[in-house]
Amino acid sequence: MPHLHRAAVPVQRPGQPRQHETSSGVPGRDFRLTLYVVGGTLRIEITDTRGDRLPRPTRPAPDATTGRGLLVVTALADRWGVTPGPHPRKTVWAEVDVPG
Repeated sequence: MPHLHRAAVPVQRPGQPRQHETSSGVPGRDFRLTLYVVGGTLRIEITDTRGDRLPRPTRPAPDATTGRGLLVVTALADRWGVTPGPHPRKTVWAEVDVPG
């Protein structure tokens, strides 16, 4: 099932930076991971309390240790975007088409 392998990376990558933020001990920096399938689409959502920081793909320096997460998501997901939530939340989502 190659489509599920493609979906595993978007799930891992968005969660990694948030995991680092939540381990900082700052209250209110939790995140929620939601996965669901509707029709032939797997949707992956990461909701966090950093609505003030909208993600955007960047071109990090070759020796940078961060900044590649959305590049990986963009390469593997069929679609991705950001949905503003009630203040102070946002949801970053990625969709992978699942062949029938």
